[in-house]
Amino acid sequence: MADIFISYARADREKIEKLAAALEAEGYSVWWDRQIESGAEFSKDIERELEAAKAVIVAWSSSANESRWVKDEANVAAEAGKLLAVTLDDGLPPIGFRQYHALDFSGWKRDGATPVFQELSKTVKARVAGETVDMTEPVGLVAPTGSASVVDFSDPKIWGGALAVLAVVLMVALVAFRGGNDQTPIKTTADEVGVDRSKSIAVLPFDDVSPEGDQEYFSDGVSEEILNVLARVDGLRVASRTSSFAFKDKPEMGARAIASELGVRHVVEGSVRKAGDNVRITAQLIDAQTDTHLWAQTFDRTLTVENIFAIQDEISTTIVSELGKNIDLGRANAIRFAAAADTKNLRAYE
Repeated sequence: MADIFISYARADREKIEKLAAALEAEGYSVWWDRQIESGAEFSKDIERELEAAKAVIVAWSSSANESRWVKDEANVAAEAGKLLAVTLDDGLPPIGFRQYHALDFSGWKRDGATPVFQELSKTVKARVAGETVDMTEPVGLVAPTGSASVVDFSDPKIWGGALAVLAVVLMVALVAFRGGNDQTPIKTTADEVGVDRSKSIAVLPFDDVSPEGDQEYFSDGVSEEILNVLARVDGLRVASRTSSFAFKDKPEMGARAIASELGVRHVVEGSVRKAGDNVRITAQLIDAQTDTHLWAQTFDRTLTVENIFAIQDEISTTIVSELGKNIDLGRANAIRFAAAADTKNLRAYE
């Protein structure tokens, strides 16, 4: 088992290969998923190496921040007290991991003599030796390339600068508030850091249009299941349920405004009408940038447990297919989703 486990996103493979080689040149044994043997069971192999490693380096980047694999591995490392973080680009780590000190490797050129690499090597050495290393810092602080200094919050200059920035932020917020009727699209964090929004989507809670108006839980469940299926497509960035469902019952906001708030390009919305054993689900895929429908379809079914899963599956795969006509989702178009019902009792499912 290796001393060091490196967690990263596929898009950063070339950088990780250089980092692993530099660490091995320092005498450390390093494992990253290139070492998976042919025929090995992928998840078990990773889990075994992750648990055995004395130090886990998580390489955050715009791609890694969206990877559930990287986040899961980072969680395991954090809970075991062996997480070491580096950043490969200008973005911050995802929420939940910004309290961990992250070394800035965005400009690193495979030079083992640079201060930033030496700082990483020193920290790894301490971790491998079993020494306790405090890797936590105030949220959002990332050490610049060539430096591992910690910000001194007792310095009056720091507070003066912080107050100046706060004043600017408040002024901008006031202008935005007064100009609330302006139709200019809201600029999101995704725009600021250059995230590719073409491969992003949000699933809004479907409307309950049943005669009795008592099927909200059912319509919410349908939209949530569609969101969960889309979230399994590696090439697609899906807004979280919490964020998407925050726009429930806000008819005054159009798809374009909601997409801007969520930082996504595409929006899925729809409605559910359930009466007795019959259900009608209408789903629409919207390109929020042009405010045009890419796809819309109505599904009329006699409701059974198998049918409701099949409808969710059909809607999800069709959405991925339609998106794949306009953007590259890698293997996403070949993915087949399958949901298994553990009960034949529709009442139990409800």
